[in-house]
Amino acid sequence: MNSLAKKHKYNHRPVVGMKALSFIKSSSHKRFLVSGFQTSMDIDGVNDRKAYLTDAPTVLHEALYTKGMEDLHLLQPQICNYYSETVTPDWLAQAKAAVPHGQQQQNVPTTPKHKEEDETFQVIEEFNKWRSDPELAEAVAAIKALAAVIKRSQANTMMELEHELTNASDSLKAWNEMSISLSAGCDLFMRYVTRTNALEYEDFSAGKSRLIERGERFGEISFKARKTIAMLGQDFVRDCSTILVHGFSRVVLALLKMAALNGKHFSVICTEGRPDNTGIEMSKELIAAGVPVKLILDSAVAYTMEKIDTVLFGADGVVESGGIINMIGTYQTALVAHSMNKPVYVAAESFK
Repeated sequence: MNSLAKKHKYNHRPVVGMKALSFIKSSSHKRFLVSGFQTSMDIDGVNDRKAYLTDAPTVLHEALYTKGMEDLHLLQPQICNYYSETVTPDWLAQAKAAVPHGQQQQNVPTTPKHKEEDETFQVIEEFNKWRSDPELAEAVAAIKALAAVIKRSQANTMMELEHELTNASDSLKAWNEMSISLSAGCDLFMRYVTRTNALEYEDFSAGKSRLIERGERFGEISFKARKTIAMLGQDFVRDCSTILVHGFSRVVLALLKMAALNGKHFSVICTEGRPDNTGIEMSKELIAAGVPVKLILDSAVAYTMEKIDTVLFGADGVVESGGIINMIGTYQTALVAHSMNKPVYVAAESFK
């Protein structure tokens, strides 16, 4: 780097969209624009500005690589009168050596997409389409997307089809690693659809049709599960009772709405559900359904528990031991309810 470039290293002003080295004649003086930076003034003081040089040859290499070498002869050593500094031949030689003579900018070949990448994009796109329905749980959206993978598959063997399903399932689980219900829905779908080895010995078209049938059936069962739980769970809501809910659950919301539609008179106390305020969202939905709601702090559960008749939770996941995985605060709320002999119920679909 020459002394002039070093001296004014921090005086350059970025120019948006300036990528090529060019030379402009103005009043018999040369003005130059170098990749990414613009001179503050024409050489020899034209337009009453100052002249700055950039950190060549690195920047000049980028410019020459874009424009080619046809204008290099214009870069003759010239005196910058304002600073009495010279653009030296050595500086130009370094820049010229950085790019072989005659080399032009070439298009960088794009890496071809693999089949697995296309499948991943398709299943995520299908998942997002189903997920846009606010009434559809995330796990059900994943099940619908996996069922669509079977329909659209171009596989010629059952093993290849199962491989595509496995890749699609892994892609969905990786899309949101924190979602337990999404992961559980994908795993149960794979077990349900591919649960028998007899498919390996069937005609492929017949086996694929059976997989499609199972996938659609599992999707319908999962979609109807919430309504089934609401029908059965409304019996646990007594007249003139007060119910505590923690966080937002579509199943719990459907259950309480069903009870209200069937003439049950009750009130609900919702915790805030911080940090994402899921309790506030739950209270808005219940108020819209005509249910009396009171919103309390998460830390006020023990203070309020004496007024509660029933505690009702949703669940992100159900483990083999019968325990549940739900938003933070569920465990301590259950402990407080247990200490005061308050009944606790969990409403969750079987695919969780």
